[in-house]
This record gives sequence, C-alpha cells and structure tokens, in this order.
Amino acid sequence: MIGQALMNDDDLAEKKAKKFYELLEKNWRNSVSISAHQTIQENKWNKEDDIPLTKNVIALRDHLRLVEDKAREELTPQMSLRAYKALNETVLAQVIIFNKRREGEASRLTLEIYKKASTSAINEDIYETLSPLEKELSKILTRIEIRGKRGKKVPVFLTERMKESIDLLVKRREEAGVPAENPYLFARPGVMTNIRGCDCLRKYAEESKAENPELLRSTKLRKQVATLCQLLDLSEQELEQVARFMGHDIRVHRDFYRQTDKTFQIAKISKLLFAMEQGTESFRGKNLNTLHPSVCGESPTSASGLQRQTKKGRAKRSREADEGKI
Repeated sequence: MIGQALMNDDDLAEKKAKKFYELLEKNWRNSVSISAHQTIQENKWNKEDDIPLTKNVIALRDHLRLVEDKAREELTPQMSLRAYKALNETVLAQVIIFNKRREGEASRLTLEIYKKASTSAINEDIYETLSPLEKELSKILTRIEIRGKRGKKVPVFLTERMKESIDLLVKRREEAGVPAENPYLFARPGVMTNIRGCDCLRKYAEESKAENPELLRSTKLRKQVATLCQLLDLSEQELEQVARFMGHDIRVHRDFYRQTDKTFQIAKISKLLFAMEQGTESFRGKNLNTLHPSVCGESPTSASGLQRQTKKGRAKRSREADEGKI
C-alpha cells in the first residue's frame, strides 16, 4: 500500500498506510502472536503417541527386502519394466528408512553424486581409535553427501545390499527408457523427473500389513530416532553428532523432534516422586535407574498394598451405593 501510494503520489494514502504499519508492528505480538502460539501448543497436549513402533518399521523393511529380491531376480537376466519400477521404489524406500532422511532429500539423489561415492575416504588417525565393529562398518558402508534442507550438507549411508541393487538399476537404466539427460538416480522412465519417496513409503507400508501404516513416513521416522535416543546414555558430543546427521542443530533435535514419552515419565519419574515421600536418605548415590523406593506396609509403591487399597475402594463405593449415597 505504501509503494502504491508513492507511485500514485497520494500523500493521504501513504500516511494512513504508514500509521497502520506502525500500529501493526507495536500490537501484533501481544494481540495476535502470543495467543496463536499458545493455542498451537495447547492443541498438542494429551495427544496420542504418533511415532511408529520399531516392530512395524522392521515389518516394512522385511517386506521391502522381499519385493526387492523378487525384482532383482527378475531383472538380472533380462529387462523387465515392472521389475525395474519395483526395484527402484523399494531401494529408495529402504534408503529413507535406514538413514531416516527426509524423503525429498533421498529422492533427489543424483547419478553423478552416486558415481563419485567411495568407501575408502577414511581418516587413518581416527580409524585406528575405532573398535573392531566400527572398523568393519566403516569399510562396508558407503557415505554420500547430498543437499539437505536450507542447503545444508547431509550424509546418506548405503549398505552393500543397497549398492548392488542400485548398480543393477544403473545398468538397466537405458533399457528402461530413462532419458540420458535425467540427472536423478531414482529416475522415472521416459520423463525428466524422479520417483517420490513419500509415494513409495505409503504404498509399501500398506502392503506390509504393519500396524498403523500411516505412521511409517519419513518425518515420523525422524521423530522416532530423536525419541529413542533418550534410552541411550549419550554424551553432549554424541547427541550433537546425531543431530548433525539428521540435518538440524541440537536445539531443534530436543525441542521439536524428540517427543515426550509418557511411558518413560510414568516408569522413571514416578519412582522419584514416591521416593521423595519417603525421605531424602534413599537419594544418596542413586540415579533414576538405581533408585528403588522402599516398600513397607500399605505403601502406595507396594503391589499388594495397591491391590488392597483398590479392593477397599471398591467395597466402600459398593456400601455407599447400597445406602443411596451415590
């Protein structure tokens, strides 16, 4: 409005627009922004857990590998467009699931970047400090750096199984009708675009017969990583490495991706609350894993005490009902 008023040489309209803009700058935060933010936060309270269970992720992975093996068996001796499509989709879905990458990041992986990938770029000084398992993993995994959100560099790991399937896709690429100018690794035959990871996850999640297939999406999988990291005793440096691999800083990892686990709170924090009722002597030299509130008499932490209290409560309510009090 200010720009239009300047072009029209309308001083009155310009003055009104500037006054409105000044009022907006002063009052928006208190009148609108705070209330809207509070409403958004309150809507998230008491919501059901919306991250996938590990058993369902495993079920999806096993189904993808089954379809992948059948497609490779069919595609290896001769060209089959149906098998090429199935192999293309299942490998992309596995890359997303294994790396917990955003589906768009993995989908846009280019053929040029893949061909430059190598398993030999390892710092020798760091390699010598690794455990035998870590040394073996550093040899068999291929690390590729791709463009992530906001232009950040994010890594993608490929297993030997994934590489074998991708190499077969590259070998059959021309026969499948993928244009030579198509830059994408997971390319669509006959066009210049790539297949979409979200479509692949949605399709095979339904086929896998896993519980709650709608939760088997890239964003939910990323939240699962952040949440399950709470089960590990990670140092600050290790947690930062996880956050960097996921493609965001540690604050985003803690505040937005990591979900509050009600099971963790009930099982762990409740021990602290019961122990506080029994005095601070039980705290000395303990943590939440080693803290065991003492159980005696009718203590609420006693299983038998809880059962007796429950039975007494039911008997009392029954008597009151008979007497017409409730």
